[in-house]
Amino acid sequence: MAEWLGFNGPLKGPGSVEDIVSHLPAVRSELKAQGSAIAARARSNLSLHRDNGDARIAVISPPKTKLDWHVALYDEGAQDNVPDRTDNANKSALSIELGHWQKTKKGRVWVDGIHALGNAVEDRVRKYGKTS
Repeated sequence: MAEWLGFNGPLKGPGSVEDIVSHLPAVRSELKAQGSAIAARARSNLSLHRDNGDARIAVISPPKTKLDWHVALYDEGAQDNVPDRTDNANKSALSIELGHWQKTKKGRVWVDGIHALGNAVEDRVRKYGKTS
């Protein structure tokens, strides 16, 4: 069909219609807007956490050749009174998002995470429909 429309490029990969359209400025702008919207919702979700410490939501832009924007939850502060280091970094971000075990007088109990990122993405999927 692409040939019928006068397009003689490859059907897939670099130079294809898919490649050309996905890199248009308007498409890239919309992807940035969607990433920012998810981040705003995730920040709102994170603000509901009782103790978010140094946790933050970041939007990471793609390199020029890529399209995907990334929304991430970071916590770069000290955990368990240990200064931030590679093997301890973002430990509490994982606990905030997914949950953790906590010691109590009655033993260990599971404390569920707030799913700040997961719920932010789910809200967008519900609004615009499942894409895959």
